[in-house]
Amino acid sequence: MVFPTDQVLLGTSVSHAAGTGAVTLNDAGTYEVLYTSDAAAANGTTPPVVASLQLNSNGTQVPGSLSTATAETAEQTVPLSNSALITVTGATTLELVANNTDATFSNASLMVRRIS
Repeated sequence: MVFPTDQVLLGTSVSHAAGTGAVTLNDAGTYEVLYTSDAAAANGTTPPVVASLQLNSNGTQVPGSLSTATAETAEQTVPLSNSALITVTGATTLELVANNTDATFSNASLMVRRIS
């Protein structure tokens, strides 16, 4: 998922270039990560459509970060959200990844905070 803007960036532990999907965790430590998004059936697909998102750390799924919801009709929008604690030992690339092409995603947000 691409995040077109940054709302708030404080410090240097987390960095993101607006218009990209990659968030860099620059320092070793534990980070709290929260995400939300809305999903709906993509044009041309036949509901029900199962939409899912997950966090990937250096290309590997973060355990427990998967969120799944089913849009039962073409008009239905379903919420997806989850949170995770991630401990890293060095620079790490974090991404929010959609697992299917049958859904469209909107109103996505990602909050990353270093807690230790």
